[in-house]
This record gives sequence, C-alpha cells and structure tokens, in this order.
Amino acid sequence: MSEQFFIDDGYDQEGFIAQVAGVHGPIEFTYRPMIQADRQSHYDLVIKKKLPADRAMAKTVSKHLQSWSLERDPTPENLAKLRSPILEKLHAIISGEAPSEAGEGDGLTSAEQDEDDVKNSGSASP
Repeated sequence: MSEQFFIDDGYDQEGFIAQVAGVHGPIEFTYRPMIQADRQSHYDLVIKKKLPADRAMAKTVSKHLQSWSLERDPTPENLAKLRSPILEKLHAIISGEAPSEAGEGDGLTSAEQDEDDVKNSGSASP
C-alpha cells in the first residue's frame, strides 16, 4: 500500500490517454514518474532559463517518456507538434497531477493496480 506514495528509482508506469472523437486517437505510453527534483528542474527551465512554457513542458515530458504508441519518437520537437490537449495530458499524468485515463477495457481494477505497484517496487512476497 505504501508503494502508492513513493517513487523508487527505476520505477516505470503504464499510461493511457483516451481517444477524443474528432480531436485525437488513443495513446498508450510507458513513463518514469516525476519526483520533486524533476518538478524543480521543470520550473527552472521556465524561470531561470526563460524557456517558453510549452517548450519546457515538451522537454520535461520527453525525459520521462520511455515509449509510446505513436509512430514518431517522443523528442521535444515532436512533442511540441502534438495537438494541444495531448501534451498537457501527458505532462499532468507524468507529473502525478492527474491519473492515467482508462480506455474501454484498458483500466486496471484497484486490486490489479496494487499488484502492479508491488511488482514494480521489487518487494513482492511469495
């Protein structure tokens, strides 16, 4: 249960953004959740380095995306070309500000999520 509150190094999560008819299709992705130091690095890009917010968001998201179901690589340049709501949704999920969306038949039950959390934490008991 406490695994829901902590992010250990090397922890990957599966994410999903549901299709929005007429706007974009569904996206599946694997990512490393942001920790506090990552949040600070993101804010530093905007505040200290004066990077525009959209470019800072694309750069931050690209560092955390391990893979995704889209054909192009998740580079900051390609992320900046995404339709507007997609980049914001990716950032919200990766930063922990929003949960991954559940697609039809794609969501995990809370018991399955707990089992997945234990497996990813490396502390599974026999």
